[in-house]
Amino acid sequence: DTRLRNGTYRVTVSAPNAEGKSNLAINGFGRERIAEGARHAAIRTENGYTVEVALPIALVVKNQANWQSIQLTATVTDLDDAAQTPVRVGWRGTNDVDARNANVGQFIRQP
Repeated sequence: DTRLRNGTYRVTVSAPNAEGKSNLAINGFGRERIAEGARHAAIRTENGYTVEVALPIALVVKNQANWQSIQLTATVTDLDDAAQTPVRVGWRGTNDVDARNANVGQFIRQP
């Protein structure tokens, strides 16, 4: 089954506004918002912006007590004009990243 399920989270960081403020939201598929302990930073640069996100390991341990690896991808959604269709660019995975985790990056825990 390639459908996303428990243990899958969508982390959304908004681009910094003119005052340099951005928002962080973490949503679990089929769950309430989960953000306790998560942190983020986003700054504007000359050519766009840079984002960092720190997620608590509890998000992994909650679903995999003896976890060995995690999978993730990064997707940027760009919208310059509200009348246009947003453009998505993914780091790893497929265009249907909202429904499947095929070909995303896998990070293996070192012993």
